[in-house]
Order: sequence, then C-alpha cells, then structure tokens
Amino acid sequence: MEVGVRIVGIILRILNFLLAPIYWLRLRNSQKVPPIKDKLLLQSVTDIIKSIKDGNISSEEVVSRFIARIQEVNPYINAVVDERYRAALDDARQVDRLISEARTKGEIEQLFAEKPLLGIPFTVKESCSLAGLSNAVGCLEHAGRRARGDGAAVRRARAAGALPLLVSNTPELCLGWETANLLRGRTRNPHRLAATPGGSSGGEAALLACGATPFSVASDIAGSIRIPAAFCGVYGHKPTPGIISIEGHIPTLSDENYARLLTVGPMARHAADLAPLLRALAAPAALAGLGDPVDMADLTGSIHTEQTYCVHVDAHRRKACTVHRVHADFLQHTLLNTYDRLVLLIRVLGLHKPQGNIHFIPPTFIPCPVL
Repeated sequence: MEVGVRIVGIILRILNFLLAPIYWLRLRNSQKVPPIKDKLLLQSVTDIIKSIKDGNISSEEVVSRFIARIQEVNPYINAVVDERYRAALDDARQVDRLISEARTKGEIEQLFAEKPLLGIPFTVKESCSLAGLSNAVGCLEHAGRRARGDGAAVRRARAAGALPLLVSNTPELCLGWETANLLRGRTRNPHRLAATPGGSSGGEAALLACGATPFSVASDIAGSIRIPAAFCGVYGHKPTPGIISIEGHIPTLSDENYARLLTVGPMARHAADLAPLLRALAAPAALAGLGDPVDMADLTGSIHTEQTYCVHVDAHRRKACTVHRVHADFLQHTLLNTYDRLVLLIRVLGLHKPQGNIHFIPPTFIPCPVL
C-alpha cells in the first residue's frame, strides 16, 4: 500500500506543477475584500463591551457599524443566509435606554455583572437556530424552513445581553469541511477569495476574518469550528461536550453518543475573548470547577483503532497507546516538527512511553498524543 501511496503522491505533484500557472493567473485577477478601515471592528469583545459600559459609545452605534461592514463584505464572501438588522437596531436602542437608566440609578456595575455581553452584536451559524430566521442548514429539501425558537446557546447569549444579527452559511446539514451547498452557494475565504474558509462553520469564520462580527455561536463535531478558524486566521473553541447545550441544533440525532461528540462553541477574532464567551454561553451548572487546576496525569482521551472510530482511553492506558512519530510523506515538515515538540513536552511531563514508529496511516486519521 505504501508504494501505491507514493505513486499517487508523485502524480499529484506533477498535476499541481502543470496546473499552478492557471491557478495563479486566476488568483491574480480575482477581487479582494475591502480592507478594514473602522478600528472598532478590530477591537476585542471585552474592549467593545467596556466602551459601551463606560458610555464612550452606544450599543446602537456598535450594531450599526458592524451591520455596515457585513453589507460591505458579503457580496464578496457570500456568508449571510438570513438577517434581522432592523430588529437588532431596535434591540440596541432598548439596551441604550436600559444602560442610561442604570447609570442614573448608580446600578451600572450590577447591570453588567448580570448581563456581561450587554449591547454587543453577534452572529450565528445557521444550524444553531435563531428564532424567525432560516433554519434550512443548506438543504434544498428544507428550503424556506425557519427556526421556531432560539437554540440554547443563542438564548444564553441573548440572556447575557448580546444582540444577534444574522445566521450564516454552512455546508448541507454541516457535512463538509468547506462551506458550499446547492441552496445558498459557496462561501469564500476573505484572505483569498479563490480559497475555501473551511467548514462547516465557514460562514462565521469568514465574517470574523472580515471584521464583520465581534463573535460567533457555532458548532463542532469533527473540526467544524477549529478548521474554519485555522483557515481564516481567527479563534474558535470546541468545549467539552455538555458545557454548552446543543438543544436546538440542526441536524440532531437521538443516539446518546451524538451528544458526546457534537458541541456548540464560541468563535472570535481575539483568543482572550473565548473564555468569557464560554462562561456566558455555558449552562451555570456546567461551570462548576471549570477554572480549577487540573492534573494532566488524570486526564482521559480517545484514540482511533481499526475496529471503531473512537476508543476511550483512561489515564493508565494512555502511556501504552501514545505513538512516537508519524512517518508519512504527505505530512509537511512543520507538522512533524510540531508533533516532535509535543512528544518532547509529554516526555518531560512523564506521560509518554514510545511504542514504535508508524510508517503509514490514512490521512484522515493521524494519531497524536492523547492529552
């Protein structure tokens, strides 16, 4: 099998060499997303909320400027599926009145303690359900379907004071690592419009990369937050299952194992925003002990085997299961270096016992240290 893979690799390299001039000609002539000129769009969620709290800017102004940016960039990236801009502006005006009243009464600190995301807009992956907006999730069969209510994560964001603007594009039923479907078309990567933003939360990643939203509510089962975040140069977090409820997510399954894999999580332009967003979106009971110190020797994880996709690994078995290094030509040198650094770290922590080398594995399943 290894010989066959090497032959395929050689053929692919030849094809890439022959087709590269066509690709670069197309890329040179492609359009570019308008640059971000409004500095507000580059600020973190925390900084924007502080400005609203201190009275330096109104929620209505913040919402208006993000809406303007969305309308400017969406013709290039095709990320927006459905929107509620007018309703969001009405919500923002109500927030401004609420803040004004609280400031008059000397209750501004209490108000923002109760609503830590007060006044800031956000966007939602279509699969996460935003009441009244499209909930087809890129599926022709479900065209025209609208969410009857908010998903649990969206409800939590609203309860914290955040204002939803829109739902964004996803591959059909979230089944894809790029964002394209027959219902809404293809979403493009704002850094290079000829490239994909990844999937399945590609609409959200593209909006974040454009400075068109401060943060996103998205979902992840096999990389759907993490892959688009990497492709678009933003940040995303797949929380431990159960911390943020997946209620209201489409698609869903009755299989209890589904809830152990699918998670809803935040995405943002700034890594520092992910922790406060997680706290705001999580169920209160799920936060108990979330900030406590963790002994890495007690952590458990999962590995791939030939018999099943996922096998639970406890702390005692992990040392025997960890592989030393992956030998595969399709892995780039930088990835191997990163892998070796991880192995070195695990050895320093006393968690690693190499059991030999792997000469070939399918590219879909690349073993890594189980942490």
